[in-house]
Amino acid sequence: MLKKSLNFKSAVLSGFSFLKQKSKFYFSLGSFLAFLFCPIGAWSVVWDIPLQGVNEIQVRARAAKLVLKQGSTSTSLKVSILGGREESWRQEVQNMDSGSSSAEWGGKTLKITGPEEGIGVEETILSLELPTNSVTSKFVFEEVRADLQGVSKVLISALKGKIIGRGTGREVKYFMQKGDIQSSKHNGDLEIESFGGKVVISEGQGPIKLKLFNGDLSLEKNIGDLSLESYSSSAKLIQHQGHVSLQWGKGRLLASDFMGRFEGTSLEGQLQLQVKPDSLVDLQAVRGKVSVRLPTSSGASLHLRSLSGELSLPGSMKPVREGRYRVLRTKLAGSQKGSVNLRSEEASLSISSL
Repeated sequence: MLKKSLNFKSAVLSGFSFLKQKSKFYFSLGSFLAFLFCPIGAWSVVWDIPLQGVNEIQVRARAAKLVLKQGSTSTSLKVSILGGREESWRQEVQNMDSGSSSAEWGGKTLKITGPEEGIGVEETILSLELPTNSVTSKFVFEEVRADLQGVSKVLISALKGKIIGRGTGREVKYFMQKGDIQSSKHNGDLEIESFGGKVVISEGQGPIKLKLFNGDLSLEKNIGDLSLESYSSSAKLIQHQGHVSLQWGKGRLLASDFMGRFEGTSLEGQLQLQVKPDSLVDLQAVRGKVSVRLPTSSGASLHLRSLSGELSLPGSMKPVREGRYRVLRTKLAGSQKGSVNLRSEEASLSISSL
């Protein structure tokens, strides 16, 4: 049984401890121009921070517009801050916590902190050019509007807001309690946890791990393994290729032009799958409905078993009784090698051809 809540808030509020030491800053020409043209009270701060020995970057603030881009060097981090008071932002390099996997080889953490309260998401723009090496960057906000371009090894955690990622690479993770998340053309592993909102992932390559409480999910033209857990959501999978592992509570899931292996469990969902030749379907449902549409002359092997749910079968096919269950075992005409294995307690099962 899926959990009915995700512990996002504790993850965000635990965060990283705020720094006590006030840092220095320097004005560049860009800072001076920003000061001239920005509203009264707005500041522009630019840091070029050396990263020698740094294995992790941690950023925390109440709210900000966050812009992340891939930099051109592995030796420094460029940070630009527009808006807010100069004394509100601080930076410090510390030895990594003893619990960190990098502490054993002398890793260090760069911590950047902003104001804890009194700042809205529209008041501060925080822009970072991330290093090209394997440094991990973690961001914790109460509210964020984030735009990512081509970055890797990034974690963003927020209570609310919106995240847009384009062309991201490996080890990218988003945690959002309430808000929208969009990802396009990712090339690497992507992990998302969402309590409520809309999640859209398109034209990506690489494994995807999703945990949703509720909301809407759209995946289109992705290639790679997909792990999907949901308590109560609505989802569409269009032209997905790969291995899908499903733990579905309730709500409707529609998969069209699917190719690969689709397996998992459904508590009381409405699952509709339209699969391509040679695809494998292996699902177990308690209540609700599971419907699978196969290509004409698919040659798929069918194995259906139901305790008390309705069975809808093509042509003159009829199940036989085996103990308490009604069972159908057969092979459809055709030269392909796909298979459909459906098991039901009370759920209705349906097989049809295109």
